[in-house]
Amino acid sequence: MRGRRTGWRSLTRIAGGKSRCLTSCRPAMSGFTRKTIHGACEDYRAAATIDLEHDEADHQAGRKMAGPALVLWGRRSAVGQLYADVLAIWREAASDLTGGPVESGHYPQEEAPQAVIEAFERFFV
Repeated sequence: MRGRRTGWRSLTRIAGGKSRCLTSCRPAMSGFTRKTIHGACEDYRAAATIDLEHDEADHQAGRKMAGPALVLWGRRSAVGQLYADVLAIWREAASDLTGGPVESGHYPQEEAPQAVIEAFERFFV
């Protein structure tokens, strides 16, 4: 039990204790441990550093993802609000692309799970 409380305190500290997301997602996040939080932070760190370098090298070399890709985003998320044509951006990185916005905010899989499941079924089946 100690690890769970420690994980929640760490998340709250990272967010400055003021995140509505943390409050509304607390039940789902109650099992997070320091290791889980560390892994998530490492993923975000890589996305903001080395992943950008790798993406740019692929772009400069004209490399694209070889397989089919499904891209989903929340219509009310920052992505949905800031970018007029999300798929056009992804087409720079993938040739075989499908997807679109989901009626949700930042977390489509949590806010509109049925829509995400239906998109997965169309894509994978």
